[in-house]
Amino acid sequence: MSAPVIDPAILSRILAAQRAEITEYRIYSLLAFSTSDPHNRDVLMDIATEEHAHYEIWKGYTGKDVSPSNFRVWYYCIMAWVLGITFTLKLMEHVERSAQNADPLTLAAILEYSGIIANEENHEKQLIAVAGLIMGIAASEYLSQRSDGGPAILQRLRFIPGLPM
Repeated sequence: MSAPVIDPAILSRILAAQRAEITEYRIYSLLAFSTSDPHNRDVLMDIATEEHAHYEIWKGYTGKDVSPSNFRVWYYCIMAWVLGITFTLKLMEHVERSAQNADPLTLAAILEYSGIIANEENHEKQLIAVAGLIMGIAASEYLSQRSDGGPAILQRLRFIPGLPM
């Protein structure tokens, strides 16, 4: 099937959206692969799958395969490695929020666009839930360690003569 004929201005927006979707698919897939929590992995893989479905919708209009932005993929993966997945998911929330800004020209030309926007809103809610869960677990672990006298390494350091604690 050939791609429908679309105004060049709208086509450039669709190509940008298509590239964003395949980039986000790669990011969410890699973040899912890197997390050890099965629930978070499943949520991130579900989001990745939906991003790939969005990519395929856009591909139906452009008739082209586009490659992801490798810079953005590595940027978010490095952020997750250095600053943690919670911080990275908070950044990705903003990406999802910006994806929800409907372009009126594209909205008028593409039937599926409103459904894609609804999915992006759902992704933002899922990311908030995952980040909140991770933060809640981290806070719980921190409070648990505090009530037990702190992390084990600090407990061992207390017994070193001359070390102020």
